[in-house]
Amino acid sequence: MNKSIVLALVLIGIVFLSGCIGERPYEQPITTTVQQVTTTTTPPTTTTPTVKPEILSYSSYFSSIGYFTIVGEVKNNLQSNINFVKITATFYDNQKNVIGTDFTYTDLDIIKPNQKSPFELSSYPDKITPDSFKLTLSYSQTGNEPFIGLQILSHTAVFDSLGYHKIVGEVKNDGNRKSTYVKIVVSYYDSTGKVIGKSFTFTDPTDIDVGDTAPFSISSYPNKINPSSYELQVQGR
Repeated sequence: MNKSIVLALVLIGIVFLSGCIGERPYEQPITTTVQQVTTTTTPPTTTTPTVKPEILSYSSYFSSIGYFTIVGEVKNNLQSNINFVKITATFYDNQKNVIGTDFTYTDLDIIKPNQKSPFELSSYPDKITPDSFKLTLSYSQTGNEPFIGLQILSHTAVFDSLGYHKIVGEVKNDGNRKSTYVKIVVSYYDSTGKVIGKSFTFTDPTDIDVGDTAPFSISSYPNKINPSSYELQVQGR
C-alpha cells in the first residue's frame, strides 16, 4: 500500500473518533438547601397562688323574722396576725341588679395564723329574697397579740327546754395578768364540715383574775339547729 492511501485512512479514523467522543455537556450541581428550624421551648408559666385569708365555707337562710342571713367562717392563711377582718355582702336579683348590701366583722378580734373565726350578716333592715350574692373580704395585718393564758376547762352541750342548742362551761386564766372581756365563740358545723351557725357570749364575770375561773353559757338562739359538731374558742384582752 502506498503512502498516500495510508495517510488517507489515518485522517478518516481521526475524524470518526472525534465525532464519537464529542464534548461532555455541562452538568449543573444540585444545591440542597437545609432549612434549620429553631424550636424555642418556653417552660410553662407557673403561677404561685397568692396566700391570703379566705372564707372557708358559708350557709344562707332566712331568719325566724324573715331576714336573709349568711353565716360563714374565715381562716387566716398568713404568717402574721390579722384584725379588722371585714366581710361585705352584695345581694342581687335575677337580672344581676344590686338589691341590698351589708357588712360585718369576724367574732374574734384578732385571728392568729391558721386560726378560724365565724361571722354572720343579714339583709336587715330590708326583707329581700336575693337570687344570688357576693362576699368580699378585707383585713389588716397586726403585731398585736390576743391574751395568752385563757383555756376552756370543760363544757357540756345540751338542748334547752325551747329546743335551742346550749353549751355551758368554764374558763380559767393561766396568764400572768388579769384578762378582761373574756369572750367565748362557737362555730356550728354540719356533717360535711360546713358552717351552719355561730354564736358568742362572755364569761360571768367578764374579767378573770390570774388563776381564777369563770363560767359561761352560750346558746344558738334565735336559731334552732342540730349541729353534727361544733368548735369553741376563747379570747380576751
